[in-house]
Amino acid sequence: MIFLTARDEENDIVKGLELGAEDYITKPFSVRELVARVNRVFLRRKSDDSSSVIHAGSISYDLDKKEARRAGQVIALSSLENRILDLLFTNHDKAVSRNAVLDSIWEATGNDVYDHTVTVYMKRIRAKLGEDVIKTVKGIGYRVDSDEAL
Repeated sequence: MIFLTARDEENDIVKGLELGAEDYITKPFSVRELVARVNRVFLRRKSDDSSSVIHAGSISYDLDKKEARRAGQVIALSSLENRILDLLFTNHDKAVSRNAVLDSIWEATGNDVYDHTVTVYMKRIRAKLGEDVIKTVKGIGYRVDSDEAL
């Protein structure tokens, strides 16, 4: 996340960076400067993410291939189950709200989605993974803790 803003007070800049921004650019700025800063963020991310595979227990998830494996074997998931698992692994070590999961399901299906639908999909995904790497965060949603965070 890069903030592009006219707010150039020190408190605003510090707050933006504390909220997790990679950079904070105040107006006016040139297109060349913006491109250079965006490229710098991409390069930094690429060097930080030398591997796009996240491990959680015996499950590994490749963010680039959108593929889950257990003991080297691909786990067969429906496209919607894979979309939900991708959301969780993309945000590994962070709680993902039930609403974010609901939005993901709705975006994929375009159908009305009920809160119970999330519970059903999580049960199916957990059964297919064969290991409970998806933790329920009571009152919030779900989280996958990667081995790197342990």
